[in-house]
Amino acid sequence: MNRLFGSAIGAALLLAATGLPATASAKTLVLEGSDATSYHQDTNYTSQLFGYLKEGSSKPVLVFGSVNLTHAPGDTVYTNDLSTLDFTTYSAVYIQSPGGCCDDNRTGALTYQSEIATFYAAGGSLAIQDYQGGDWGSILSFNAPSSVIGGYGGGAGGAGCFDTETFNATGLAKGFTQPGSLGCWGHQAYAMSYFAPLGFISLVDSNNGLGSKPSDYSSFLALGGSLGTPVTPGGIPEPATWAMMIVGFGLAGSALRRRSAALIAA
Repeated sequence: MNRLFGSAIGAALLLAATGLPATASAKTLVLEGSDATSYHQDTNYTSQLFGYLKEGSSKPVLVFGSVNLTHAPGDTVYTNDLSTLDFTTYSAVYIQSPGGCCDDNRTGALTYQSEIATFYAAGGSLAIQDYQGGDWGSILSFNAPSSVIGGYGGGAGGAGCFDTETFNATGLAKGFTQPGSLGCWGHQAYAMSYFAPLGFISLVDSNNGLGSKPSDYSSFLALGGSLGTPVTPGGIPEPATWAMMIVGFGLAGSALRRRSAALIAA
């Protein structure tokens, strides 16, 4: 019986070792409707955002843009060429607005879409500043229409410059603090009616001048990764974890049955 139990445990450990890639929880996609980092050089938010994107990694964040972020970690790297982008070197890529405000850098990013997509798929975090939807090629798996983007460059209306952002309970739990007034903290906000079904969660609630829907628009969306996923109450395993456990139990059961049959035959 001890040998049978040992075989089952071995199968489960083998699954744990090989069935879950080491980078599976190390990628977060952030859609950010603010230029608080590049234009306003907000002290707390910039450092908190980059710490968030690193997800505990010691590797630096690579900024795709040329505006120096005064309050980013000292190891931050800046570039306008992603042709040699390497996941083993960087923890995250931050796609910066051209000049620091107020449009996303979709045209520039599309030049390196295969490199960015490969980096993200390999387990790197990715953030897009002042995201405005549209077709991002292979970088994103969705094509958000303008009608779900409020504020600057969006089709849903609302102010293009606002200071109504509120870091909600999830955002505060992830290590952010409520920023002071910058006069114009944000430019875009995203309809949760569209993004929530894709798996995104909101860290920053904003009515963005769309007073009739004060809780339906967010200026900071996160998807996936250990930080993009909401904290599950009571430590209940996430669905993906349950799936892995079920497969593990199945493999362990198969190992027990094969071992039992071998012993009987002997």
